[in-house]
Amino acid sequence: MGSQLAPRVGCGGGAADTTAPAVSIIGVWDATAVNGAALPAEVHGAYFTVVSDQLTVRNDGSYTEVQVWNQRRPDGSYTATQTSTDTGRWEPSGSGYSFRSDTELPTTPASSATVSGGNLYVSWTYNTGTANSTDSFSYKRH
Repeated sequence: MGSQLAPRVGCGGGAADTTAPAVSIIGVWDATAVNGAALPAEVHGAYFTVVSDQLTVRNDGSYTEVQVWNQRRPDGSYTATQTSTDTGRWEPSGSGYSFRSDTELPTTPASSATVSGGNLYVSWTYNTGTANSTDSFSYKRH
């Protein structure tokens, strides 16, 4: 899992594997936007503000995501800034990648990612307790 980073060329004149992603995502990525809005960005009906998000993708198929955020209270004020850390596994999937959190329910679909123009785009899927939800993050290399 996670070891296939570029198309494989077969020995003896075999053809390249065109289903594997051609761009390595190994490294550290800093979020620049969520759901199209530059950070800091409000999400979930302005109940949360994502201040920063950093994704570290490792060659062993693991990842760590560290997100700094705050939550809006019913009176409109915000909580103190908080930090959440998520870990999981990633692997090539078609022409992109899939990410599966260690903390999500097994029934939660994997998150999907693509690389374009030097940026990493991840649609993070998570379970809210009653349904699955997705937020789209744009990252640039650290």
